Amino acid sequence: GRDHLISVEKAVLDLRHDEHIDAAIQSGILDLAFIIGHQTNECIVPVKLATRQDRIILLGDSNSFYGDDGERRSRDQIIEAEFLGARLAHATEICAAINASELLSSPLILDIDLDCFNTRQAISPHNPSVFYNLIQQAHAITIARESACVETCKLDDDLTASWLEERLLDHIAQALS
Repeated sequence: GRDHLISVEKAVLDLRHDEHIDAAIQSGILDLAFIIGHQTNECIVPVKLATRQDRIILLGDSNSFYGDDGERRSRDQIIEAEFLGARLAHATEICAAINASELLSSPLILDIDLDCFNTRQAISPHNPSVFYNLIQQAHAITIARESACVETCKLDDDLTASWLEERLLDHIAQALS
């Protein structure tokens, strides 16, 4: 009843980073989550599917980038069609392997953390077609400002969560127009 609703609301206020995704998986609200980014160099694929905690899959960048220039080029690619398309293809393969419904055939929630954009170029892709397709397919889009993480992860000094949010909202408007 009402007490349960209040306890859920209080718990949500304590969530940090991607804990809301984990909570949604654990409670059965979401069936499967793919996390795409540069923070991991490995892809963690669940082996045991008996519990819901095995339903969060990190799709890292399988290429190695060395030196500051390589790292910057890698970070610039986060929503470029080639980078994002390769990650989505991998996610589609995983869905087939675990007999989950096709990635884009299920209701999709697109959860975007602004700290994934570490450069000005990252939020200004040359080819955003795959990203725009995800936006169009999304049943809902959530944006986590992650202001402190933007500050920590940025490679360009003048990046702020507010500036990134404006650019992202421009992309969403363009994709949906």
